[in-house]
Amino acid sequence: MILALWCFSKSSERFHYWLYHHKIFGPGLKLWDQHRVIPLIAKIFALSFIAISLAYLFVFSSLVLWVKLLAATSMLAGAIYVLSKPSKPPTEN
Repeated sequence: MILALWCFSKSSERFHYWLYHHKIFGPGLKLWDQHRVIPLIAKIFALSFIAISLAYLFVFSSLVLWVKLLAATSMLAGAIYVLSKPSKPPTEN
C-alpha cells in the first residue's frame, strides 16, 4: 500500500487522495506518512503473506533453485525492512 500511495502521488492526485483517505487503508498510510510507522497488524499480514509465498515457491514451483533463492532473498529483505520500522508512533511528552 505504501508503494501504491507513492506511485499515485506521482501519477494521479485523485487516486492518491482516495487511497490516503480510504476507510481501511488510510489510517495506516497516514501513520506511515507522518511517522514512518508500520502498524503491528500490517506487519503480521505482510510477514504472513511473505511466509506463505515462500512456502508456495519452494513446495509447488518448478523454478530452478537459483531463482527460488533470489526470490527468497528479496522476500527476506522485505521482511527485514518491515520489521525494522516502529509499530507505534512516538509519544509526545
